[in-house]
Amino acid sequence: MKSKIKAAILFLVVFFSINIMLAGCTNTQGNDIDNITIKTDNLEPVTLTFYMAGEEKKDTKEVLDKVATATNLNIKLDFKWFSIDKYFDCVKAAFASKEDFDAFLCGKFEQGANNIIDMFRNGQIKDISELLPKYAPAICSQLSQEELDIAKVDGKLVYVPSMFPSVSVLGVYVRDDIADKYSITAINTLEDYEELLKKIKENEKNILPGFITGNNKYNISFYANAYGYIVLDYSQNLVYKWNDPEMKIIPWEQTAGFKETAGFISRWFTNGYMEISSQQKETASFISRTGNLYEGPIKLDLFNDGNMETYTLNILYKNEKTQRISSFNDSTIGVAAFNSSSKNTERALAFLNWIQDSQENYDLFNFGIENRHYLLKDNRIDMPEGISISDNPYWWHELTNNLLNAAFMNIRYHRQSVNDTQPYNYYKDYMKYTQSHTSYAPHEGFCPDYLNIQADCTKRMQIYSSRISDAFQRGKYNTDQTDIIIEELKNAGAEQIVDEIQRQLDQWRSVNKK
Repeated sequence: MKSKIKAAILFLVVFFSINIMLAGCTNTQGNDIDNITIKTDNLEPVTLTFYMAGEEKKDTKEVLDKVATATNLNIKLDFKWFSIDKYFDCVKAAFASKEDFDAFLCGKFEQGANNIIDMFRNGQIKDISELLPKYAPAICSQLSQEELDIAKVDGKLVYVPSMFPSVSVLGVYVRDDIADKYSITAINTLEDYEELLKKIKENEKNILPGFITGNNKYNISFYANAYGYIVLDYSQNLVYKWNDPEMKIIPWEQTAGFKETAGFISRWFTNGYMEISSQQKETASFISRTGNLYEGPIKLDLFNDGNMETYTLNILYKNEKTQRISSFNDSTIGVAAFNSSSKNTERALAFLNWIQDSQENYDLFNFGIENRHYLLKDNRIDMPEGISISDNPYWWHELTNNLLNAAFMNIRYHRQSVNDTQPYNYYKDYMKYTQSHTSYAPHEGFCPDYLNIQADCTKRMQIYSSRISDAFQRGKYNTDQTDIIIEELKNAGAEQIVDEIQRQLDQWRSVNKK
């Protein structure tokens, strides 16, 4: 597949009358939120400063001015925009220089990102435990107690979760003519897929049997759930079993799941069933971690060249539990948090609440001005004539780039594109699926502290990357080396890493009664 993301005036008097009084955020998910309204009166004018990832467009200020007026909160919106590669450094610099700003985006603290846990403990992040239910009741009503608990550090609510659940499944897409030719009615396991790859290789001379999507040819997120594991730590490749009440941590390479999947992927490249890059070759199938939850046919433009072909999705290991990822752990900028020095947090929360309080509000903030920045056709988003997604004068998120927009998305209101081949009401069905077929991992909300094991973690990552990830990336992983690699990783401090993180996890479980 072709390679294809200030001073604010003091808030003097705020009178909010809330039709539904909330003593706190409780699990009211599924309630009708239209009966929650916030009335405002006697609000002093303030400017809300948000640090945003993305690109300011020609019409950005105009639309944000319209949004600010529509909120009836007597606010101005000052969004400061930074490219994702510079975003975290800019946020850190803003905190270091004590810049006057209100909110920023954050999430899992991968290398270079913001560590919100340390920032909260250092007094940089505001506790919004009491503020959220009072100033953002519409948001509160849509979040479960579990989601709110996940957003806590040391028992304090420190960020506003996204209202768009993150779920993906392991699937194989097979081109329809290939499926018909070989009478493929279902692919349920990696063994089934390997059989198909073998047949295609033997019988189709000018067709690439398959490929693995994404830049990472061996990704733990593809396979852990399929073998009954929960991923505890993606950076260190640590897992535990779904059915283990003690949550005993295991390095992924020491599991049977690793050896088996490593064998599959190694054979697929060695036998010529796959190549590192499809490079516009005619392609029979591919394996992917996908957010598409519908089995069945879907039209795809694999190479972004206008050539649509029909593939059928087969979801693998459907009987295994699927790990739902919180908006915090799904992205480094998936949620919004507040500067502890902000004098306008209440108003900022009320602004976020306004976005999520109605379809009309959501559309204005996320899509811009109707008939100018977007059209509605059968309740789906279309582009005005002469405008493409890339040159839309408002969309900082390019419509489909959920990475940039995750913190503001809401599955209740989000619209499909006219080019979306998914059925109508897909998002409603998606929400039902997440509630009935997926679960948050028991450890969601736990984040390891690597301070005392940083050297071991660095060494482990270096060996894992060079001996496993890079080898797969070249299609050259040698399964004969697996036991040797496991021993190298053990000698590099795997046991010390597991012991320390297990100690932290056990302590966290005790405090949080998990």
